[in-house]
Amino acid sequence: MSRLHSASTIEQQHLDIRDPKAVKAFAAELVARGLSDDYVLLRLTSRGMTDSQAREALDAVRKVRKQAPRRRGMRKFTSGLLICLAGIVVTAGSYQLAAASREGGVVVVAYGAIIWGAVQAIIGLVQILSSAERPGA
Repeated sequence: MSRLHSASTIEQQHLDIRDPKAVKAFAAELVARGLSDDYVLLRLTSRGMTDSQAREALDAVRKVRKQAPRRRGMRKFTSGLLICLAGIVVTAGSYQLAAASREGGVVVVAYGAIIWGAVQAIIGLVQILSSAERPGA
């Protein structure tokens, strides 16, 4: 199926150009299908938008798409860090309880959570750093 043909389904839907959210969703769908900026602008202006309104909507979509990898990296980094810290807290807490007991006790080493969380945090950090804008780019 060609990209133009796959875009026809979304293009057949009614678009209220007074609704900025709907306009951005329409433009985002066309961009996600790999259509050129010129084609997306043509589709928006053919729906009654001015050139500047269409360009503004497309620029907003491009900005959101550019920020998406960084946001995913931040979520992965944060969740990984929290899971790693939870594993450390469980391990330290069980050690403290075992050390305080006269008979000794069982120490739970939550190495799965620690390792998995650390790996996820590192992956997230790499995503954040790789999505950062380079000077002069």
